[in-house]
Order: sequence, then C-alpha cells, then structure tokens
Amino acid sequence: MDNKDIIVDEIRRVVNLLGREDITRNEFLENTQIVSVRDLENTFGGWSDAYLATGFKPTKWHSISNEDLFKEYSRLLKLLGHYPLGVTGYKEISDNSKYRGGVYKKRFSGGLKQFAIEYLKWLKTNSNEKVDVVIKPKPLKIEVHEEIETIDTVSIEGPKSKNRFYYGNAAEYLVVSELLFRGYNAQKLPVDEGLDVFAVKNKELYLLQVKHSEYEKPSESRSIQITISSLERNKGSNVFYILVLSRKQPSQRDFLILPYSKVDELIKIGAIKQENKAQHISFKVLHKNPNDAFIGDYKERCEVSRYLNAWDVLL
Repeated sequence: MDNKDIIVDEIRRVVNLLGREDITRNEFLENTQIVSVRDLENTFGGWSDAYLATGFKPTKWHSISNEDLFKEYSRLLKLLGHYPLGVTGYKEISDNSKYRGGVYKKRFSGGLKQFAIEYLKWLKTNSNEKVDVVIKPKPLKIEVHEEIETIDTVSIEGPKSKNRFYYGNAAEYLVVSELLFRGYNAQKLPVDEGLDVFAVKNKELYLLQVKHSEYEKPSESRSIQITISSLERNKGSNVFYILVLSRKQPSQRDFLILPYSKVDELIKIGAIKQENKAQHISFKVLHKNPNDAFIGDYKERCEVSRYLNAWDVLL
C-alpha cells in the first residue's frame, strides 16, 4: 500500500471509533485490518508523521509533566475509589483517564505500584491537593450451578490436605479487613512481587507481605518462609511482614507485625537463618505464654512480643 489518502482515512476512522484523538500506534494497529507497520513506515516514515498528516496532534507521553499526571491521577482515584494496580488497574486507567495506562506505567521504574508511591510523595508536598479515596467495594457475584458435588469433609479437615493457596489468600483478605477497620485504604496487590497488600493512610504508604502459619503445638508455629529475592527487592521503613498465626480454634488468631528493619536485624544476629544455598529464610514463632512471642529461640534478643497484635503501635 502506497496511498497516503487511504492510510489517513483509516486513521481518522479508528479515531472516531475509539472516540478520542490521543490514540497510539498500537491502538490503531489493533483496530485496522488494512494498514500494517510496514505501510506506515514505507509511506510516512513512521506513526508520528502519519498521525500528523491526519490533522491530529499526537500526545507524546514523555512530554506530559509529572504534576499533570499526578493531578489526573488524583481525579482518577476519586472516581475509582481505589489505587489502580496490575493488569486490571492498567485497563481501569486507560478506560477512565485522558492518558493511557502505559503513560503511568512507564513514568517510573517499577510500574503502576511505583507510580502510586511517587504520587504519595508528591501529595505530601502539595497540601492543597486533597484526595479522600472512599473504598467502593465491587458487587459480589455468586454463580449457582445445578450440579451438586459431594465433599469428603474428613479429608478436608486433615492438615496435610489443606490448600495453602486458599489459606494464604484468606490471610491476605484478613489483613486487608483489619486495616480497613482501622481507617486505612487497603487492597490486595494483583501481582505477586513479594508484597501482598498495599495500604495508605494520612498520605503514608505501607507495603505488606502476609504469611500464614498454623501451630504444630501450643507453643510453636509451623515453619514460615520468606524468599531471599523478596527480602532484597523490598526494603524500606514502609515495608512490613505480617504473620497471621492460627491456633486450633478459629477465634484464636494472632498477628505478628514485623517491620523490615526488625526482620533484617533478626537475620544479622542469627535468629533467622538461611540454610545452605537455600533461596529462602525459614523460622518458627515460639511462645512461653499467649502474650509473648519469640523468633527461633527463647533468648532475649529473639523476643518480638512488642510486635504481637501491635497494629496501632506500628502502623
């Protein structure tokens, strides 16, 4: 194809189809069946010149200032009621913002999560900018099927058959609910990067990894593991490890809330150890009584009692 008019008309058609004038090359190519990348390059030298030939002015993402993006992000948060993260967040941004999700994702190394972090830093220095994000829960959809499946309750109750995935998810939702009750804007992170929960309060950001463990005996939890890559990737005063400790009875549940600095200290003093060439650290939570807690040993340097159920002290 070497006809400029055909390409120009096709671009205008796609612009009208999508209902906005800031479309990207990829969006155009996804919505046309008669123009290829090679056509654009051979006829116009590239997308930018082809788009200019239509009379539209392409928006270059790198020409948008951080402040403009942050202000648009504030508007978006008020609309959505949560921080848009992961693949779903990318689509939410593209559907509701005047800028595409990729503009936000590419602005800082670390994607949409890092953009939210930088946004909160900016928010602290701009006291006139107020964002009261009100949690808007999504409607619960329940599908009813006619088929009835018989469940072997005996095997479900056996500890060996318990599904770690479901327990891990349940623990994360439990932490989110505790934070919501305490006035935090909290949500699960959609992509596992060694962090599970994203929480904000008073313009402060908290990044949390949640671990669930049961008790082998009243004074000792099962082994808890944290990958080395996660520890190295997620450092900082706003990173916390929340251990959800389930006793035999459902009502007997504790939260051990350890800041990254405390975990790092326990590793350095040898209370938490990395076995030979293992890709993770592992440890157990020990108790002398229900109101104390130790990591790995009952020595004084291993005591973490002050972090037991300490939501208000730490967060």
